[in-house]
Amino acid sequence: MTDEVNAPGGDTPRISAVVPTYGRSRLLPGAVVSLLSQDLPAREFEVLVVDNNPQPEMRGTVEGLARARPGVEGPTLRYIHEPRLGLHNARHAAARAARAPVIALIDDDAVADPGWLRALLAAYDDPAIAAVGGKLVPRWEAEPPAWIRELPGVYLSLLDHGPRRRDVSWQEGIYGCNFSVRVDALRAVGGFNPECVGDRWLGDGESGLLRKLEAAGYRIVYTPDAVVHHIIPAQRASREGMMRRFANYGANDSYVAFREKRPGRPRLGLRALALATLSAAYGAAAQAARMAGLERFNWYSLRQAYYRSRASYELRLVFDRSLRQFAERENWLNES
Repeated sequence: MTDEVNAPGGDTPRISAVVPTYGRSRLLPGAVVSLLSQDLPAREFEVLVVDNNPQPEMRGTVEGLARARPGVEGPTLRYIHEPRLGLHNARHAAARAARAPVIALIDDDAVADPGWLRALLAAYDDPAIAAVGGKLVPRWEAEPPAWIRELPGVYLSLLDHGPRRRDVSWQEGIYGCNFSVRVDALRAVGGFNPECVGDRWLGDGESGLLRKLEAAGYRIVYTPDAVVHHIIPAQRASREGMMRRFANYGANDSYVAFREKRPGRPRLGLRALALATLSAAYGAAAQAARMAGLERFNWYSLRQAYYRSRASYELRLVFDRSLRQFAERENWLNES
């Protein structure tokens, strides 16, 4: 279901700014207001809020944001109800509803700079460019432990590929909370791969899409001028929060490994056993480091969570035929 909360004009926009959301009514207004406040003319963009956990109060929140701007001729703001769980379903609902040829994605726990959309559009100077993303900087809700600040930015979805616009490989990547893509290219390669479905991490999301775009001959571009501030709550910037994130990476990597090699069930079982052994070894190392008062305890705990998740995912691939079919599926947009 798609509803226009406000519709100031009928011009076809150049870009559709999209906020998928899942039960974050506290953070959502900051993301939406940052999009409504972009420095493009109102007729050149629209804002879509895709609710992947539809609750009456969420639509009320979006309506309230529209009412809070009386007399302001802003962009069209639309609310989209997508009841099928999964970030890829929310993103694809936006792609189907968008009136613009490019969709720009931001997370509901992020805030875009006023020039974000303008900077993204400026980078689409070649029809071969299919995806453009930008810099992601942290906005800490609480000061994190020093060891978390020292982790590579990828572990907190922070990104800085340098001061110049340049092409990037899919491995270098651009991240989903500062990500834009041509809708026709998205359709051509079968959409985003699944990422998380509810609280379960099952696939490689935008990384999978970038891999498919690159394989199809498209270009991927990073521009430092498109800046998004990623809000990092205290819970995420904790050992427990990071362990969950590393577990997500484990499921992601097992999904990718299965798709690349398509191993049979015996090999999957052997690999699950090897991964479980690695998890146990890191668990023992973490316990020893903790008893010795060493900070390496944190890193060993993260690696334990990573390998435990991989072992679990690959063991499920042995016995769960539906999960294997899920991991083998190629097209997630046109068959949704």
